[in-house]
Amino acid sequence: MAFAVYWQDHGGKTDTCSFITLDGITVPGRFLLGNGIAYRSGVRTSKTTERPFIFQQITEAEAGGFSSDASSRDAGMVTLRIKKVNRVSTRPPDPHLALSTSKQSMLRPGDHRVGFGDEVPSFEQLGYTWMVRPFEPGSTAKTPSTYVTFVFRYRSREFLRTQGIIPENEPSPVSTPSPQPSSSAHAGAPNRRIASAPVTSPGYATSPPPFITPAPSPTISSGPASPASSSTGRPSSSRSSSKSSLYGSGHRMPTADTRRTVSMRPTRTGSPGQRKTETGKTPLQPQTKGINNNRPDVNND
Repeated sequence: MAFAVYWQDHGGKTDTCSFITLDGITVPGRFLLGNGIAYRSGVRTSKTTERPFIFQQITEAEAGGFSSDASSRDAGMVTLRIKKVNRVSTRPPDPHLALSTSKQSMLRPGDHRVGFGDEVPSFEQLGYTWMVRPFEPGSTAKTPSTYVTFVFRYRSREFLRTQGIIPENEPSPVSTPSPQPSSSAHAGAPNRRIASAPVTSPGYATSPPPFITPAPSPTISSGPASPASSSTGRPSSSRSSSKSSLYGSGHRMPTADTRRTVSMRPTRTGSPGQRKTETGKTPLQPQTKGINNNRPDVNND
């Protein structure tokens, strides 16, 4: 599995250089000129290629070998050292490293270590680097001292289980299923996600993740305005919309005289106990004096 080492200067305004140590093997880092983010994901093998950092398992042939005290002490560690420097002048870049993975003692088949993957294309190397001197005023040291060190320790899941760091019956990580494309029937429905489900982005193992940018703002449609708004910004009332829907379907607009003849109470005719409702008249038809319209239509005035 490929990985990369990131670090950031939060505006210290001091030049720094860095070195990365992988299981005792030191490789170049990068310069940061007082601010920004830098990362390293591999070691250069030419001006346009590099071998990526990877985690790999120990094979039968590599297990149990002897190594130096330094590599044994640094086994299972990725170390980043940051040094404050003053840049003096430019010089040609260093020769490319001849990479070799040293054997580490006390390792068994199946254990993990840091190695280097197959050669892959990379951006073109600059034709220069910088000569530096210590940042501290009056220092007589030939090389800058380490300002801060970050140590990342890695172990296999089996090792952590045997040491009691993780439980024996630890459940395996649950993978989040990929979202299915929405159908046309749900095209207008909002997307929902369970709050406890993580959002994953594939491809981080093989390449550094891009920087996160804000999502673009939604564009405003240039079509006709909706009936609920006007050019002045004053919303239309529900009363006027009810009138337009009623009288637009064929009913006549009532006059001031005929509006008052509409009654919400049905007319009781005939003998007691029987209720008769007049039919055949529209709710807004003019009536003679003394006769009420008995359809319970809503009067919008």
